[in-house]
Amino acid sequence: EVDAHTVLALDADSGKLLWSYTVGGRVDSPPTWHRGRLLFGSRDGWVYSLRASDGRLAWRFKGLPCRSICAYQQVESAWPVCGSILITDDIAYFCAGRNSFIDGGIVLFGLDPETGQVRHQRHLYGPYGQDGFPVRMTREAVGGNGFGIRGNKGDILLADDRHVYLRHAAFT
Repeated sequence: EVDAHTVLALDADSGKLLWSYTVGGRVDSPPTWHRGRLLFGSRDGWVYSLRASDGRLAWRFKGLPCRSICAYQQVESAWPVCGSILITDDIAYFCAGRNSFIDGGIVLFGLDPETGQVRHQRHLYGPYGQDGFPVRMTREAVGGNGFGIRGNKGDILLADDRHVYLRHAAFT
C-alpha cells in the first residue's frame, strides 16, 4: 500500500493477510527477497530488512542526515530510497536521493544484506563539466524543449557480471 507506507504479506492461495509492516514514508517498489528476508527502501530515507516469515524487523539503515521535505502531498526525506534493492555478489545496492544535482546529490550504497553494515558507498554530486564547474542549465543543454536537470537520477539499479549500473553510469 504505497500511500499508506505499508508492506503487506498475503497468503498466495487464499489472499489472506499474513502480516503488515508500516514505515515512515511511501514504499514505491516491491521488496527484494534474499535468504528469508525482505529488503526495501522507503521515501522516509530508510532501508528496511524484515523476516519474510513474520514481518519482524531484522535491521534498518539510514546513511544520510534527517532532512524532510514535502513531495506528492506527503512528508518525506530529501534523500528517499526509491526503487527495489538490487542484490548481486551478496551485496545489497540502492541509491538515496533524487538527482545528483540537487539536495546534496545521490549516494549509492552497498550493504551486507544480513547485517545492514556498509560495504561500499559512493557520493554522486554534479553534473560538472571538464573544467570542474557546474554545468549551466539552458534550453540547449536539454534539447531545446524546456529546462531540465542533467545528472544521475535515483532510479532502479541493474547489474551484470562486472558492474552495477545507475542509468548511464557504471560502478565496479
